[in-house]
Formats: sequence, structure tokens, C-alpha cells
Amino acid sequence: MTNVLQLPLRQSPMGAFLSGGVPFWVDVRVTDREDPDTTHWELLRWNFRAGRFGANRGFKQPVARRGAWHSFEIKKRSLAIRYLKETYRLRSVGLIEMRIDGVRVPSSVGRPAAAA
Repeated sequence: MTNVLQLPLRQSPMGAFLSGGVPFWVDVRVTDREDPDTTHWELLRWNFRAGRFGANRGFKQPVARRGAWHSFEIKKRSLAIRYLKETYRLRSVGLIEMRIDGVRVPSSVGRPAAAA
């Protein structure tokens, strides 16, 4: 006879942060003053992966250089969690600022798990 282990489910800190319903409205802006173009290009890739074609509409280099807010929609919770993980490095060093559904995203949200 075998025993079935009941392991607790891991709770993601991002899951608690993303408590609202789908879709999620993301506002992001580039705060990098040294090289905003490189930060812009990297952010374009993550925006596309999360929000598809409409996510980058209107997010041009002059907008990024000005530090203006850019808004787009993420339609799945799993994509929003992945977006937070992918943009963690940019947020943690202060290259971008982000709000999801109007709430500022702290730089600690989306931190990768520590290696054992």
C-alpha cells in the first residue's frame, strides 16, 4: 500500500499582489536617464510577450525618453505574473516604474527564488 503525500501549494507573492480580476491594466514608464533607448527596447520585448501586438502601440522612443507613462492590457493572470518576473531586474535597479490597475508595483515583487 502506498502513502499519498499532501504537500502545501506554494503561494506566489505576485499572486497576492494581483488580486484584481482579469484583464490587468499596466502603466509603465522609463526612468533611465543614462540610456533610455536600451531600456525602451528591452521593455518592448517584455510588453509584447505579455500583451501581444497592442501592448506596444504608441510606445515609441520619444515617449520613453520623455518618461511618459504608457498603458496596455494583459488579458491573462499567468502572463501578468510572468511580466512581473521578467521586468524585475529593470524595476529593482530603478530603470522603470510600473503600476498595475493603478497600484504602484514595488521593486521587490517578482524577485526570483533563491538558489538552494
